[in-house]
Amino acid sequence: MPTSRAQSMRTLNLICAVMGSAYFSRCPGVITAWQACMANLAGFHCWAEPETDDIAIVLSLKEPGTFKIKDSTISPGATLRSPRSTISPDSQLQFGHTRVVLMRSNSAIPISLTVNIKGSDHSFSCRATVPAFLPPPSPR
Repeated sequence: MPTSRAQSMRTLNLICAVMGSAYFSRCPGVITAWQACMANLAGFHCWAEPETDDIAIVLSLKEPGTFKIKDSTISPGATLRSPRSTISPDSQLQFGHTRVVLMRSNSAIPISLTVNIKGSDHSFSCRATVPAFLPPPSPR
């Protein structure tokens, strides 16, 4: 089954978020190109990036007009480290990038953030998921 470019980007996004900065140092050109691609997409998109020991979900709004957050959902196992107002209902989302920092106390738990926004003419939704990181079994 062929993989779309969007699916490939989501997969790379998740790998990088899980592997952390060590992965970035092994393939900086690929990561930089991917980040530039994601950052310049029109509409509303989100992805995960490492943030020190935490995870940043980048909300990218590249759509003219005024948009407010309708609602947001943080999965169990994740704790919001950014100010609550960043993703509170009725908060205005600025054009460009907004970083929402989440903490995951246990890397064996997958976490996600879903954000729904509404403008005067239309709405958008995005969800960024960071899968559980389970170390490979030790060789026998």
